[in-house]
Amino acid sequence: PAKVAIVVIMRKLIEMANALVKADRTWVEKTA
Repeated sequence: PAKVAIVVIMRKLIEMANALVKADRTWVEKTA
């Protein structure tokens, strides 16, 4: 089913975005 694949991809993208935001925050805190 295409809908399931789209949902899985969306969740993966959201998880990646969240990980990037967290990594960016920690990096900013360390350098600041």
